[in-house]
Amino acid sequence: MFNRDYNENPFIVIWELTRACQLHCLHCRAEAQYHRHPLELTFEEGKKLIDDIYEMDNPMLVFTGGDPLERPDVFDIAEYAVKKGVRVSMTPSGNPKCDKRSNEKG
Repeated sequence: MFNRDYNENPFIVIWELTRACQLHCLHCRAEAQYHRHPLELTFEEGKKLIDDIYEMDNPMLVFTGGDPLERPDVFDIAEYAVKKGVRVSMTPSGNPKCDKRSNEKG
């Protein structure tokens, strides 16, 4: 039996990447707005956060928001986490950006 201290090593970490979202649902706790907040973590700060999360016995990392797809670097952040070995999930808003083709680089 594994004794995990959830105060030190959580099972899951939820990172609200942005408050930006084109939807404004009444149930949203992120106080969504149309534009990204200027004090969001930068990509480099996000990498440091991922490094710290990994050190917490590697919990699952969930990207949420607002809508995480409003961050142009969301896939770069996810790629960094996955290459590090972090299990990643995302909870985007239901809007046209959810279509993978609309988010392809190129």
